[in-house]
Amino acid sequence: MNRRQFIGRAAATLGASLISSSFSDAGTASLNDQIHLGIIGPGSRGQQLMRTIMRVPGVRFTGLCDIYEPRFAAARKITGEQTPVYHSHEELLAAKDIDAVIRFPCIPSTSSRRLKVAAMSTARRAWR
Repeated sequence: MNRRQFIGRAAATLGASLISSSFSDAGTASLNDQIHLGIIGPGSRGQQLMRTIMRVPGVRFTGLCDIYEPRFAAARKITGEQTPVYHSHEELLAAKDIDAVIRFPCIPSTSSRRLKVAAMSTARRAWR
């Protein structure tokens, strides 16, 4: 394992634990005690993060957002279901069944702030 892989895995593990603990502490989980996540940018790094987060009990992805169509099939293999796909972050944020949104750091910095503000304006938690 090289340094980049180590840092990526450590960050993903930390992120998964923060998601799990913050929802259980805040009492904002869904009525069925599952956390429904959406991810913006399920590319290779986003997929690694998805694999790590899927290990947390009670967490499932209910929305995938990307502009590159082939990423949806790979991300759906990780979720193991026909997870809804969105081609714009506005569509993903409009979905009512998503509790929190993860925007992946590979998104260009010019879009990053705009995406985070948009996610928070819908009263959802936003990570990264």
